[in-house]
Amino acid sequence: MRKVSFDPVEAVVAEALDKAGIEYSRHSKSGLDFELFDGSNVYIECKRMNSPRIAEQMSRRPLVIAIQGLEAAIWFANMIHRNGD
Repeated sequence: MRKVSFDPVEAVVAEALDKAGIEYSRHSKSGLDFELFDGSNVYIECKRMNSPRIAEQMSRRPLVIAIQGLEAAIWFANMIHRNGD
């Protein structure tokens, strides 16, 4: 498991991806928080709260999951965990 200091929302997402064995890179060339390496071309952008930048960030790639807030990140982590069982 990677030990890197993240924003709290990003930390929850990173831990969930690590536990699920999903390979990713942080802060991709597109400037988004996560780029998944599972062949899906999915990116993840995390926000602690609403941001005026989110619309522009979402337009950088066709498949971007936006996770806004710690509760949403925890829900996402639980969903990955349940689907991995």
